[in-house]
Amino acid sequence: MRQRTIFNLLIVILIGIGIQHIPLQQAFAEKPPESIPFAVYTESTSRNNHFVPSGWMGDYDAISISQDCKDDPRSGATCIKIIYTAELTQGAGWVGVFWQNPENNWGTKGGGFNLSNAKRLSIWARGAKGGEKMEFKVGGITGAYPDSDMIGIGPLELTDEWAEYVVGLEGVDMSYVSGGFVWAASRMDNPDGAVIYMDDIIYE
Repeated sequence: MRQRTIFNLLIVILIGIGIQHIPLQQAFAEKPPESIPFAVYTESTSRNNHFVPSGWMGDYDAISISQDCKDDPRSGATCIKIIYTAELTQGAGWVGVFWQNPENNWGTKGGGFNLSNAKRLSIWARGAKGGEKMEFKVGGITGAYPDSDMIGIGPLELTDEWAEYVVGLEGVDMSYVSGGFVWAASRMDNPDGAVIYMDDIIYE
């Protein structure tokens, strides 16, 4: 039987934390929808970036992230580069990173966005060699200010050329999102590690 995906493991872990879900405060529940397009990442110094890659999970010491990489970005001057060694630094066998708002927000404070107008999240990605496998997700933050929903795609196998990957949001409650994007990978899918690049992560 096929092992659970990383996303299923994340769900189990987040539920297992045992944080009680408290209804959102009215002020945050009534935030007006943001205008679309709405960027997670475009350029390293862009003021249009709305989330921070601060929520590191799993074998977090086995990764390094650069948001100002200049190795053949898909557009502009920079892209995101992630190096994953696949080492069992925390004994998890997988790794994940939440792009959060505000930084380091695990649902303990308000600050998410109403992205109800978004129909999809577009992510451009490539691998250094091709064959790298990973997953992408939207939402999943719990706590006193939980994300209103969660959805993901993958595992996806990258090529060494830029390609667009889309998380469809039709029927997904996007009224409150502080975990704007998640990248995840596993040692099982990438036993020798992986180097991946991402660019133009945008809600549309």
